[in-house]
Amino acid sequence: MPDRWGERMRMAMGGPAKILVADDAPDSVQLLEDLLTAAGYEVITAYDGLQALERALAERPALVLLDVMMPKMDGFEVCRRLKQAEALRFTPVVLITILQDLEYKIRGLEAGADEFLSKPFNRLELLTRVRALLHTHALTLELQHSYEELQRMEALRNDLMAMIAHDLRSPLTVILGTLEVLAEDLRHVLSEEHTHAIGVAIRAARRQMELIHNILDLQRLEEGKMPLNLGRVDLPPIILSAIGGAGLQATWRDIALTLDLPPDLPPVRADAALVERVLSNVIDNALRHTPIGGHVHVSAGLLTEDEGPGCVVVRVADTGPGVPKADREAIFDKFRQADTAQESARGGTGLGLAFCRMALEAQGGHIWVDNAPGWGAVFSFTLPIDADDGRPTTDD
Repeated sequence: MPDRWGERMRMAMGGPAKILVADDAPDSVQLLEDLLTAAGYEVITAYDGLQALERALAERPALVLLDVMMPKMDGFEVCRRLKQAEALRFTPVVLITILQDLEYKIRGLEAGADEFLSKPFNRLELLTRVRALLHTHALTLELQHSYEELQRMEALRNDLMAMIAHDLRSPLTVILGTLEVLAEDLRHVLSEEHTHAIGVAIRAARRQMELIHNILDLQRLEEGKMPLNLGRVDLPPIILSAIGGAGLQATWRDIALTLDLPPDLPPVRADAALVERVLSNVIDNALRHTPIGGHVHVSAGLLTEDEGPGCVVVRVADTGPGVPKADREAIFDKFRQADTAQESARGGTGLGLAFCRMALEAQGGHIWVDNAPGWGAVFSFTLPIDADDGRPTTDD
């Protein structure tokens, strides 16, 4: 029967798997070298701990067989240092020892050893474990390669999206500005139909501009380059401004947009402009998912002790279809939307909620979604209360 594990390892490594054998007993080294060479592996050898470490770092073997008791550096320390090396952290290490006490096995596990073999070892058991570990290592290499390729492709996509967004922003700014000037200067001469048409165009242009801002800001947030102006922020004016900005869209679709604010809402520590953008995105999302004649309700308050003290929570509830439980985490990922038949018709891009999550996390907040009886989806996000909010403490 062909050695499929060995073949997978050879394909991953570009040749026969390389195994380092380290033991201060030359006879033991020779025995292992003969056995592994006969099985088709390439063997490199070392006769003390320091030499084993140096050869492993230089040769980067696919597997290391270490005697525990060696001069200059014992097998535990060699194993520990190998696992700390970036190039070798996934390389399996087998400790071969005559020591049978549980204490030594625990030391080996703490050092990062993947397997133990007792001396004298059984040849069939040794080869079986070697093959299994090499197979696992090959799969790990393949997974690591796939992950790196995905990271590379995602970086290319992000760069392309940012480049496109930059190129689109200037002409879109001109288009939006021209439409707004026309709407203002010609408001007395345009027919109702033409005024409505220009209004639709302005809303579409603003939505595209918001998309461009989200693309650019998402990239800055991911790279940690998004400037934050954190400070003491009173939420009521921000919430009122965001609702005011969404009023035309709500009126146009005959959706009731209501608000419930407590009179003693404490200030938060946040970036005021970023918070308003987050809330505007969440309200826009709610309006798009609410049917004509529906209801979107915005509220704010304090989290309970059980939910998480020290935070203000803002909630946006709608009367749409809600979010399936399986999608409630995924919708906050980039380019992800709830898997519903109606989603493609709602004009979402899968970027708004991703921006909200990253923007809030950058300010020490959090966002999530649930479904509520009598409502559809309820999006909630938190922001930390400003430490110096002027309220009396309860320390005494």
